Amino acid sequence: MKSDDKIELSFIVPTFNSQATIVAAVSSLLKLRNVIFEIIIVDDGSTDDTIRRINSVLLADKPGPSIRVLQEAHAGAGAARNVGIENAKGKYLMFVDADDCVINCEKIEREIRQETAEVIVFSKAIQANQSRSWDELIADNLGLNLNGVFDSGPVSKLYNRRFIVKHNIRFLREVKIGEDLVFNLDVLSQARDVRLVCGGVYQVNNSATSITHSLYGAQLVVDTNRLMAVVRERLLVAGVSDQLATQFVYKQFLMLLVKLAKSESSVTECVRLLKQSRLGQSELQSLPSKQAFTWTQRTVLKLAYQVPLVLPILIWLLRHRANRKKETAHFII
Repeated sequence: MKSDDKIELSFIVPTFNSQATIVAAVSSLLKLRNVIFEIIIVDDGSTDDTIRRINSVLLADKPGPSIRVLQEAHAGAGAARNVGIENAKGKYLMFVDADDCVINCEKIEREIRQETAEVIVFSKAIQANQSRSWDELIADNLGLNLNGVFDSGPVSKLYNRRFIVKHNIRFLREVKIGEDLVFNLDVLSQARDVRLVCGGVYQVNNSATSITHSLYGAQLVVDTNRLMAVVRERLLVAGVSDQLATQFVYKQFLMLLVKLAKSESSVTECVRLLKQSRLGQSELQSLPSKQAFTWTQRTVLKLAYQVPLVLPILIWLLRHRANRKKETAHFII
């Protein structure tokens, strides 16, 4: 086993009932060759054969990098990642979901050897030598740039561990929806050195058992309202413009509308929940930004806010479209 102070990268892999995917996910990490790394698997109370698969396949007397398995009571992906942060020893942290995989490992190896940055972002959307202002990165993280390069997820990024520990940045346990976005908002509020790297290193594989999948119905509205309150507070402290905060309200209303439409709740129940939410009780204070929303999204928002009687029709159309659309098997960030 390598000395702790020589570990360059800590992979943090939260798992929950991931028996079908965990071996492939971890195996993709083992393709790194020129970096000293560790893998920390944090099981979030799995009730299937996830742990048995890890023990019988990944830990079956195989020499190589350190693989540690930490078993926790079920508390969600954010809490599992926090356990990983607290147990990591590497120079950088990289979060990997148990149903995804890492690709283009040589790109990660090259960047880790460069001068230390607080955050390194990989994306196929990034252009060579591209730079972004702090305001642009904040808008990217909030989902308010259609061509953004800093998405709200914690994956496909390297976080300097000392930077994270110094500023005590963690995933908020009380935020069940958007905890990734809040984590990155806290990161960006402190970071002064964010490096953008052209090219994808992370493949997302859709899975119905993903640890990050959310609940629907009334709890969805409660959790969305909680996210709005937390984000508004942080944007106020950071001195972000009210206009950006307003656009984020529109984005969350649109996401809530889509998620409820995909839920098993009746159309009538979906309308009731939307009207009861803080977002549904707001007014359209300004037009949705063309930078943040497509024409279709802007049209849906205007109708939903200005002509609430059409909400049942919008929900039915979204539900019908979701039932017809086949979900993509995988994609590269």
